[in-house]
Amino acid sequence: LIIAFLLIGVLGVTLIRSCRAELLNLRVKELEERARTVGLMLDTAGESNANRELFLSMVKGIADEFDALLQITSSDGTLILEIDSERLVPNDDSTSVSPEITQYVAEGKTYIKKSYLNIRANTVMTTVAVPIFRNFNGELIYIIILNADDAVVESAFMQMLARLWVPCVAIVVIGLVLIIVSNYQLTFPLIQMNSAAREMAKGNFDKRIYVKTRDEVGQLAESFNAMAEQLSGTDSLRKDFVANISHELRSPLTSINGFVQGILDGTIPQEEHRKYLTIVLAETQRLSKL
Repeated sequence: LIIAFLLIGVLGVTLIRSCRAELLNLRVKELEERARTVGLMLDTAGESNANRELFLSMVKGIADEFDALLQITSSDGTLILEIDSERLVPNDDSTSVSPEITQYVAEGKTYIKKSYLNIRANTVMTTVAVPIFRNFNGELIYIIILNADDAVVESAFMQMLARLWVPCVAIVVIGLVLIIVSNYQLTFPLIQMNSAAREMAKGNFDKRIYVKTRDEVGQLAESFNAMAEQLSGTDSLRKDFVANISHELRSPLTSINGFVQGILDGTIPQEEHRKYLTIVLAETQRLSKL
């Protein structure tokens, strides 16, 4: 039972961690796709007020969708626009983002940092930053950064766990039933053998083990029954042998006892003493041979 619970626990923890990691990976992919979508629309965002309003509305929708802080920076990390799910405010103080992000993205790679504690926001977040290059010369012009709250992932993860507890309980119950049944099938024949062995120790060789399985326990039960059969036959031979020897010893002793008693008490006349003493001598010689 302990081994079964350990295996189920290890398997459950592994599956739970894998599911959570997969959910987080899917979220990272979606964040990366949305960031690239924002980058594609940047070129047309400033062509007119209508385009700018459409762009800001789309960016606000992405921020709301992921409960995220979306940042658009220049190639050196200077903030151009900062939008989160609660406000839509262009950044005017030229604050720069982390140099770690700008240096990494400058190499043309996507920056990903999963499930870290954001001390300023006091929440666990995932950050994805993608570079946006000019098509004609490959120059880095923008960096799109999405800082998404992981609370959505945790909520989805807990909802998934809520759906899994019923089948998990069913699996545990079925597993316990199978373990108990298999344990009974294994131990019951051994209990029978133990009881039969105790009876044999008392001289009762009629006990037999009835096991229908063909596994090792069944084979052991058959061997035990064969041993009991042989011991029973041997015991019968021993009893017959002792009975025969007892009879062979008792007959001459009875004769000797009777004849000697008759001589001593005068039942046998003195003139016949020699006759009966000869018989006694023959019986004693017979006993010696036995």
